[in-house]
Parts: sequence; structure tokens; C-alpha cells
Amino acid sequence: MIMKKLLTISFLFIWVLSSFGQKEANIWYFGDEAGIDFNVDPPIALDNGVLSSVEGCASISNSNGNILFYTDGQEVYNRNHQLMSNGGGLLGDNSSTSSAIIVPFKGVANKYYLFTTDGVAGPDGLRYSIVDMNLDNGLGAITNEKNILLHTPVSEKLTATRSIIDGNYWILSHKWDSNEFIAYKIDDNGLNLNPVISGAGVQVGPTITNSAIGVIKFSAYGDQVAMVNSYEPEVVQLFDFDSQTGLVSNPKTILNTTNGNEQENVHPYGVEFSPNGKFLYVSVSFDGLYQFDISLNSETAISNSAIKLKDFSSLLGTLQLAPNNKIYLTRVKYSLDVINQPNEAGILANFESNVINLGNNTAKLGLPTFMQTFFLKDLIIENTCLGDVTQFILENNFDSVIWNFDDPNSGNNTATGENPTHVFSAPGTYQVTYQGTIGNQVQNFTKDVLISETPIAYPVSNLAECPNQEGEALFDTSNIMSQIINNQQNVVVDFFDENGNLLNVPLSNPLPSTTQTITARISNVNNNECFNETTFDLIVYNFPDTNLEEIYSICNGESVEISIPENFDSYNWSTGNTSNSITLNEPGIYTVTLIKQFELGVCEKIYTLELRTSEIATIKNIETIDWSEENNSLIIHVEGSGDYIYSLDNINYQSNNSFHSLPYKKEYKVYVKDKNGCGIASEDVSLLYYPKFFTPNNDGFNDRWNIYNFKSQRVKRIVIYDRYGKIIYNITLPNRGWDGNYNGKRMPSNDYWFSVELHSGKTYKGNFTLKR
Repeated sequence: MIMKKLLTISFLFIWVLSSFGQKEANIWYFGDEAGIDFNVDPPIALDNGVLSSVEGCASISNSNGNILFYTDGQEVYNRNHQLMSNGGGLLGDNSSTSSAIIVPFKGVANKYYLFTTDGVAGPDGLRYSIVDMNLDNGLGAITNEKNILLHTPVSEKLTATRSIIDGNYWILSHKWDSNEFIAYKIDDNGLNLNPVISGAGVQVGPTITNSAIGVIKFSAYGDQVAMVNSYEPEVVQLFDFDSQTGLVSNPKTILNTTNGNEQENVHPYGVEFSPNGKFLYVSVSFDGLYQFDISLNSETAISNSAIKLKDFSSLLGTLQLAPNNKIYLTRVKYSLDVINQPNEAGILANFESNVINLGNNTAKLGLPTFMQTFFLKDLIIENTCLGDVTQFILENNFDSVIWNFDDPNSGNNTATGENPTHVFSAPGTYQVTYQGTIGNQVQNFTKDVLISETPIAYPVSNLAECPNQEGEALFDTSNIMSQIINNQQNVVVDFFDENGNLLNVPLSNPLPSTTQTITARISNVNNNECFNETTFDLIVYNFPDTNLEEIYSICNGESVEISIPENFDSYNWSTGNTSNSITLNEPGIYTVTLIKQFELGVCEKIYTLELRTSEIATIKNIETIDWSEENNSLIIHVEGSGDYIYSLDNINYQSNNSFHSLPYKKEYKVYVKDKNGCGIASEDVSLLYYPKFFTPNNDGFNDRWNIYNFKSQRVKRIVIYDRYGKIIYNITLPNRGWDGNYNGKRMPSNDYWFSVELHSGKTYKGNFTLKR
């Protein structure tokens, strides 16, 4: 009896370890017919999926990475992207956060449990169905064991893990209107329908049904659980999980965005652990992507460790760890974002947007839900550069471990414990072995470890150049690579500007740049973590300020003295002058060549300036457009070499020589000012206008008709006509005008016409009324 038990434990232990790190999660189907293939590096988008899911979905592949089937929790599709036999009518909801998850039978090939959750705490709750891949000629079918109720109601939270100790599976969900988790175990006897219940953390529901929303996720090790509650309360909590008992405990609230208003957009949704279990990532809609250091001891310390990796002002979906150890983020678009190095802190995690283009297919809020132990790696090796202290980290829990580093020349070739260190004696590939023991069972493992030399970053001479007009310079970079490498083999070089941005390799030649420090990183071609860095300066000489202007102006007959500071070494004017100052009085274009000696060379720069002469303006003509009560115009024509501005009545000068929309005024005074102070010219100008009627009744008011400003030298004569064109009166001198009589006879009340002839040859015609 004892022997049989030991053999069973040994079989389970070997099977569990050999199953980790397979390719069951290598094909993803999600969103609106979107898909990704992780069997290639980098992964590629797939366009053959038929899924249409707003949120939750699940996929499963075989150990070779070939898709078996996938689902949105309502329909199941086989590898030919056709509805699986008996695959319709599942009682999940494709708008449930985690609508489905697929878990293999333990110890039985080709059979899977398919668990589903209803949306927003609906009555269909948590259920399971069984998929048998032996049916339908290997395409699989759902058996008669379909939509079997486990518990209702539940929230939209569903995740699964596998114990690294005994290989048992755990499926974890959360009750509605409760703080209780429900954990179902799958062991050699199949699914245990009696759940392990743990009361821990916040109550989910029942204030609003949206409280059911939010992701729950096991760590890859299965020892921790992270749960997002997206609505009331809006929290992210971290728990411990015991894979032997199924109990959830020790809640820590690490993020709380509760605002009491369901309509607010800021809500947490997705969550994912880093592969090494040190960091937790959380997506918060209309806020950002956060990283937490969960290796810290206290709730407060973890919460305070939050780093926002990226601001977002949009809806954010779930996060999912992938077989390539990267974490992907979906946010309802035609591509996925990625955290490239999720085991690293802060910006070193290297978040990138729009990394995987999904073509014409769309990601929604969900990515496939997997059993998280699919991503468990048995051994992490850090610091593999020669001279480093190489760290070995076992992710599996053993009672004891014995190591052999295949490095007898090191003098310290063995170690014990789960996380030993070793300093390798030379570069090369070492066949490291470790022997793990659990109880009385022993298992041997082998891992090839490549130890690489760290290349030397040889110093690079600083480069200095003279500036162009924009303050930049062109640098000769042709010798930089050879200086850094210095005949070393199997190395690569990267360059970074002073803001950490990656530059072209090799550097552009010539390289335009301002003054800055360039960092050169030289890495081993086989291991980019083995690198050294050096810096060199690109120096653009700071040419002293000359205080020169592009244009100088003087009045006719005057001169200007132009001086340049004395901190140059040479001054060469186009006039032949070689001093730092010069007196100019003739208009024209002048140049000066300045030479400055710097530490690493000499800079020469040519400056060009123009001397303009100015004078008081000569007003040649003032063009008038008058005969209006409110809309008269004046256009001033001048001669002179100055730069002039114009004003009427010495008010509000302008550069335009035209004035429009002027009200009638008997006389305006025009001013023309030279902007360089060479004088002001002025001239009076009169506007012409006429009364619309007159009343010759000898009362002393409006007894005679005449145009206004007749005395102006502009008017030559005025002729008045009756309605038949007969000349009634001529005005040739600036007299009192027409008294309303013709040949001593009083003319009747009527309209009369007039014609004004100006000395310029222009005429103006109009009419007025005689009133008796």
C-alpha cells in the first residue's frame, strides 16, 4: 500500500513538471475576429478567427502550439473555425469579464473542462461543460455533460491554476452579494463539486450590477490572487492562495478609485502578474496603466509603490501574460499594446503602444483567459555575464535542491537551496544540473547556461565643431565605431542621445546636432545584458553674441558707428576695416568676418548687414474719395527713401497710407512721419460735400445753396440745372452760392441737379431740393 502511494506521487510530480512551459497558450482568438500566433517570434496576427466577443473568451492549443478550440462562453469553435459539435447554447456571456476558461482533465488526455460565467451576476451563474477531443474525428465535441450549474449568482470573475506540488487544478470564482471566494478542485477523481469557500476582502455587490465587473487572476506560481472590482467599491486587492487547501486569505487593498458615482469613467478593469511574480499591473480606464511592487511586505508599501507607466484618456481592457513573457493590453482598437519587460521596474518595463497590428480585425475589452500556470517557468537565471554573480531562481517548491554548475575550475562547483549563486570562471556554455527532492521523491534536471564576456567600451574622443546660423553643427562620426569597438569581436553597439532616445547605428555621417552628451553601449552579440557604456560629447562652440542687427538706418547726411564686442580674435569688414568698430554713412550691404579661437579649433562666421538711409517724406498728392457724410477716403502718396507711417490729425499712426470710412469733416491734417526720426511732413486736405436741400425764404437759415468747401483750390466751377437740363446758375468763384432765383424770378420748389468740375478734370454730379 505504501509503495503504491509513493509511485503515484512520483508519477504526478514528474508529469506536473514536464507539463509546465508547453504551448497550450500559443494561439489566441478574441475580440472581433482577431487572433495572434505566438509560435513565431515576433508573434503575428491571425485573420482566420470567427469569434465576436465584447469581453471574455478562451483558447486552448495542443502541446505543439496548434489550436484545438476556442470560445466566447456561448459558442465553441473547433480548429477549422466551425461551430463545434454540440458547441452552441453555452450559458456564459461574451460580455462577461471572464466568460470562459478551459482546464485539462488531470491525467486524462484529450478531455477538457470548459467553465463559464454569466454576465452582471445573471441567473446562469458559474457552470461547466466537458469537451472531448476524441469525438467528431478529432475535431472535438461537447458531451452530454453540458451547462452543469456549480453556483449562482456569481460575479464575472473566473481564473484557474495548477499546484506545482501535486498537479491538482483549482478553479476560482467569487460569489455575488458576498465577500466569499469559491474554489473548485480537479484531481485524479475529476471535478469536486463541493467548493472551498473563503471569506476575504471586499463584498462584491449588490448595490449595482456593474459591481460584478473586473478581472481576477492567479499568479503564475499559483500562490497569489489579484482581484479587480470595477464598481462600488472600485478596488484592486491582493490575496494569498494555498494550493493544498484552496483557501484565499490575507487581503491587501493596493488601489482604491472609489468615487461613489457609477457614471464616472475612471474604473480599474484588468490585472496581471509579472512572470517572476514581483510586480502586478493594473489597467484603469481613462486614467492609465499602473505597476505595483508586490514583493514589498505591507499593504501600504505596495500601494505607495504604484508607478503609472502610461497615461490614457480612453477605455482600457484586460491585461494578459503571453508565452513570450510579455504582457499585452487591449483597448478597443486594431492593435495591441505591450509591456516588453514586465519583470523590470518602472520605465524599464518598456511599455509600447500599437505593437501588434491586427489588420482589419478589432480587439475589444477581453483577451483569452488561460490557466496561469501555462506561463510558469521552472528556472530563472539572472546575471549571465562573465564576472557577475549568476543568480539561479527556482519557481517550483522543493524540500531540498542540490546543484552542480559544471565549472570545476571555479573552486566552488556545487551548492544547495532553491536560489543559489555562482561566479563562473570563464565564458562558455555550462550544463548546470540540479536535483530536487519532495518527500522521498527525487528528480534531476539539466539547464544549459551561456556565460558571455562583457565587452570593453573604449573611450571616444569628444567632437567639437563650429555652429551654423541655427546653432547646430555637422559632426564627422566616421571613426566613432572603430574607437569604441577597438577590434573586439561578436559585439553590437547602440547609441543614445542625452534624453535616452535610440539613435541610428551607425551614426549618421555627418551628424547634425546641438551640444549634447552621447552614450555608446557596446554589448555581447549573444547576450545584450552583457554590456558596457561610455560617453562622449558633441560640442557646438558657443560663438559669442555680436550684438549686430541685420538692418541699420540713418538720416541723409548722418553716419552710424557699429561696434562688436572685443572677445573675438579677428575682425574683417568688407570695407577693409579690421577693428571691432566701424563708422558707416553710405547705404549698402556690408559683411564682417569674425574669427574665434577655441580649445579644439578655430571658428569663422560671416555676418551680413544692410545700411539704409532715410529722409523726411515729400507729400506728392493726397487722393480724396469724398462726397459722403460717413464714408470718405484719403490716400496719401509720398516720395522719399525713408520708412514712413501715416496719421490724420496726428492721432494713431499706421503703416498703411490709406484711410477709409472717414466722416465728413471740413478739413483734415495729414501727417507723414519717418520711423527713423528723420522728420515729419504734414499737409491740410479738405473734403467736399453738399447740402441736400435749401430754403430761400430770407430767414437767415439755408437761404443759399452751395457745396461745402467751395473755397478749396480743388473746385473749378459748379453748374446748376433744372429737371429738363436747362442751366439755371453758374458758380465760378467762391461766392455765396445760388439764391433760388433765375433772371430775377423765384424758382418753384422742386429737385435741381448740379455738376461740379474739379481742376483735376474729374466731375461730380448730384441733386438737391429747393423748398419754399
